[in-house]
Amino acid sequence: MAPKITAPDAAFTGTVSGIEFTAGVGEVDSIDDAARAVLTDHGYTIEASAKVVEIPEGTPSEEWTADQLKAYAAKHEIDLGSAKKKPEMVQAITDAEKAKEAAATGDPNGTPPAE
Repeated sequence: MAPKITAPDAAFTGTVSGIEFTAGVGEVDSIDDAARAVLTDHGYTIEASAKVVEIPEGTPSEEWTADQLKAYAAKHEIDLGSAKKKPEMVQAITDAEKAKEAAATGDPNGTPPAE
């Protein structure tokens, strides 16, 4: 995650510990422990920014990254429970979608209605 760093002076524009600040805010791809310690000792706050994950088109599969599977589950309000590995996540998503379909159609097997 890309940390967002806020200076104690909201108007500060300049460089501290190699980090460029504009209007009191700096963002970096990562920050080492030494720079983190210097900044926090001087009143800077460091927040983890939300990681943006692009969700692929189609049905979730083990070809997706774990972050993509988690993002898909979050977007579709699916609880992954204790699933930690990709096969477990895919199974949890599949099971949840079948359960949603079953609830929507009244069919315990989740079979879509015939046209």
